[in-house]
Amino acid sequence: MALFPFFMDICGKEGLIVGGGKHALEKVQRLALFSPCLKVIASGICPEIESLAEESVKGHPEMAEKEYIEQALVRRITLIRRDFCESDLDSLPAFVIVAGDDPEENHRISELCRERRIPVNVVDDQAYCDFVFPSLIARGDLSVGICTNGASPGTGVLLKRKMEQQIPDHIEEILDYLKGKRPEITARVTERKKRFSLYYALSEMCMELDRPLTEPEFEELIGQKER
Repeated sequence: MALFPFFMDICGKEGLIVGGGKHALEKVQRLALFSPCLKVIASGICPEIESLAEESVKGHPEMAEKEYIEQALVRRITLIRRDFCESDLDSLPAFVIVAGDDPEENHRISELCRERRIPVNVVDDQAYCDFVFPSLIARGDLSVGICTNGASPGTGVLLKRKMEQQIPDHIEEILDYLKGKRPEITARVTERKKRFSLYYALSEMCMELDRPLTEPEFEELIGQKER
């Protein structure tokens, strides 16, 4: 049976990763795009994860103080150099990723998480997972996940490549523009059907042009829908 693709806001939420090798690194790299507060627990942690942890607390000098504080809070990666303890789950993290080398220990941790109703993923062991990692396209506010439920991971990768070719190069700028226009459209076009039609037409034009509309282009479009 296919898996339902829930999308979850993990910005600033605690995530626990058990393991410090290449599989843990891959999960840290993918999760960091969405700004959680990650804890990595392992007796041995690879240099690449250590570098990511160092970068997560440096911030950027050119940021305003408030922005710097926010970034430091939501992009923190904490390293704990020891073996996993059951008490590590006492804080009830939003999710747990298990990427250790011992399958029996991985299964034990999975069962502990399920007893506490903490969503858990055991790398490459779907029977012990509550959720899986899809082939992911992430660009600004756009997130696209592709999952074949283990039937053919290679197919998921191929579909991802094909879909990426269809996405406009400036999709992040386009989505920011469309988000900014929503309040104005809501105020000016009160009829629901016309408003939906305008949203669709505006998105279609931006996607075709691969850019936000100029103000005269927008006014011409909205004028057509206001008639």
